[in-house]
Amino acid sequence: MDCFRNLPEEITLEILTRLPSHHPLFSKMHLHRLNHPSADDDSGKLGFLVLIYQNGANENFHYIEYDENHESTPTLRITRINLTPPFEDTTVMGSCNGLICLAEGLSVCICNPIVREYVMLPEISRDSCDDVERYYDGKCSFGYVSSTNEYKVVGMYESKTSVEVHIYTLGSGNGWRNLGKFTFKFDIYTWHVAGIFVNGALYWLSDKLEKIIVFDLVEEKFSEHLSPPPLPESDWWYDRIGVLDGFLFLAICPHNGGDGFSDIWLLKDKNNSRDMKERDERQ
Repeated sequence: MDCFRNLPEEITLEILTRLPSHHPLFSKMHLHRLNHPSADDDSGKLGFLVLIYQNGANENFHYIEYDENHESTPTLRITRINLTPPFEDTTVMGSCNGLICLAEGLSVCICNPIVREYVMLPEISRDSCDDVERYYDGKCSFGYVSSTNEYKVVGMYESKTSVEVHIYTLGSGNGWRNLGKFTFKFDIYTWHVAGIFVNGALYWLSDKLEKIIVFDLVEEKFSEHLSPPPLPESDWWYDRIGVLDGFLFLAICPHNGGDGFSDIWLLKDKNNSRDMKERDERQ
């Protein structure tokens, strides 16, 4: 084992990815460790996948690993992944447990970049009764339900009056299921980005920042909307939601920020209810 620990990380990865999964619980144990790292695991490491664009087209993927604790000096390792995107104009719509969701409109595939394999999802069969009203292409979002070990893709088509929602559960054999049409009093640009996945739910920030919309992947329906914290009276030039340390965050940067300070709020559970509680200021 001492010799094994001394192997370069890339060699260890090549060995492990070629081993068969001898026990059916192997993948679940690996996933649990991935989502619940112990105190003795390496800390200070951040790994992420980047899709490089050149001359207006996607070229290739790179894996980047940042280690701030390496020999007291931060290190950055960049490795090219020989994976050809399946679409001419590929967009990364989300990632869960090492799988990434790639799409061009609502043409969707789920990809494992380490083994360079992907699965194409079938096309969504849309309700055509109001095609005249449709004037924006659809978007998809990707998430994971830990209680059932299921990966789900949510696809949305927009019209002037509603949002038509479809859902696909990987491995179920049921294909896309139409969950119906939902009417929201939000600007249609709200749905132009993928939902942010955190703890079994997808989140969208409304265009005017008056609500955060929640879609529960377990119940497969929209939950009660969240109200952002009181925002500054001044205008802002940048806003977004994302994931920070496993929590949903809302970040804004006012026009009068001077040196570029942003306000960041973290969404934390309290008494089984979601609420924006913690605020931080970052430069």
